[in-house]
Amino acid sequence: MMTNDYAPLIQAIKDYLKLDWHVSISHIYREANFAADYMANLAFSLPLGFLVYLTPPLGVRSLFLHDFYGVSYPRSVLL
Repeated sequence: MMTNDYAPLIQAIKDYLKLDWHVSISHIYREANFAADYMANLAFSLPLGFLVYLTPPLGVRSLFLHDFYGVSYPRSVLL
């Protein structure tokens, strides 16, 4: 049994995975998708609720281009 704040979210994901459809989950490092990482971090500064952007936020526009053109940066790993 889970006893952390993410337990309801994890359970909801598990419930969705049990539905009759094909689902594929893969991990993408933030260095490979800066735009998604930026948007995820932006969410921490916003109030809870549903938000729709009609145009991308200014800070993410150049990151979309990086992702589109496949710009990559090495991942730092401490040994």
